Amino acid sequence: MPESTSWQSAALAFVLVAIPAAISLWAAISSRRSAVESRASQDESARLQRLEARVSVQKYDVYSSIIVTLGKALAPGNKPEDLDINAIGKFQTWAVIYASDGALGAFGRFMQGTFANAPARVLLRLYSEFVIEARKDMGDETTQATPVDILAPRLKDLYTNKEMTAIFTLPFEELCLKENWSAPWDAND
Repeated sequence: MPESTSWQSAALAFVLVAIPAAISLWAAISSRRSAVESRASQDESARLQRLEARVSVQKYDVYSSIIVTLGKALAPGNKPEDLDINAIGKFQTWAVIYASDGALGAFGRFMQGTFANAPARVLLRLYSEFVIEARKDMGDETTQATPVDILAPRLKDLYTNKEMTAIFTLPFEELCLKENWSAPWDAND
């Protein structure tokens, strides 16, 4: 019996050594797999950041000229011939690719307003809504800016003239009624 006891003892010792070794091997393989997956995830994250940076540069290029041009159009004393009309064409071309849905829609409503001879007050509102959407698109999705905030630096009597404040605080449909203008995009409703 001593031989069988010795064989059982050896088998038990082998099992007691093999179990932790197997667990260690499994942990090493899992750790390696996790490290590979983590590295792949980091590489993908870096790739997405590079793409986002590239798109951000393109967005800045697309938006900057249109915002400058529209800003000049709102400045007192500027003549239409002083405006960079090419900036509008450039924006129209590239906005369909780089602009967010909100910015593209707001710009479209602004342009439709100009085509349909919207009153100046309606155009101010449409312009401010476009700028807010551009702000969101350029990276500040959580912006709390309002149309009033956008035009406060440009309008001297914004807070002293209730008619001016109403441009930006009335619901858009009420502003259109007040200005006796029908938005072309509401014609199909």
